[in-house]
Amino acid sequence: MDVDSIECVSSVDGMEEEEIPHHDSNRHNNHQVPAKPRNNAPPPAIAPATSVHELLECPVCTNSMYPPIHQCHNGHTLCSTCKARVHNRCPTCRQELGDIRCLALEKV
Repeated sequence: MDVDSIECVSSVDGMEEEEIPHHDSNRHNNHQVPAKPRNNAPPPAIAPATSVHELLECPVCTNSMYPPIHQCHNGHTLCSTCKARVHNRCPTCRQELGDIRCLALEKV
């Protein structure tokens, strides 16, 4: 993926008018109602990683990954040592690994 193709949007884009928090200067109520999820989507199945060390941990050997970091078509990553161990199959989703590298994690 080319860096030039990344589009940045404001946090308000894609929200309905009633979901946008409005501040009323006459009221001093600090309670806000959370915005409803769009299209009733379920919460993400994976909790966000809390540290860079967790992002760089290989799911097979649990060591820190160093370049080259490989990934499957679904974005799961593993270290180059473990790629040979799993016979070119993603240990998370069983998809074929191919020769895709995770350049973003390699730059961290």
